Amino acid sequence: MGKTLGIGSRQVVGRLISLLESLGWISKTSRTGTSNLYKVKTVEQILEGIPREVIEEEKKFPESIQETVLIDDDDDLPW
Repeated sequence: MGKTLGIGSRQVVGRLISLLESLGWISKTSRTGTSNLYKVKTVEQILEGIPREVIEEEKKFPESIQETVLIDDDDDLPW
């Protein structure tokens, strides 16, 4: 993934952690001089937070949905 995006593995992990935090699936506690502490929700806790209608609606879609991302020629990421 990092090679495709042209970034290092630490940046990939950082972006994934930020995404999971923004979704509310994990929470991070920063600790000075040591590793950060992460609290991770279970799959059941995550699904409890999704309205039932959304879960039922997603069943109507095929298993795999491809998404196209356009990237400018300057190799700058679109986000």
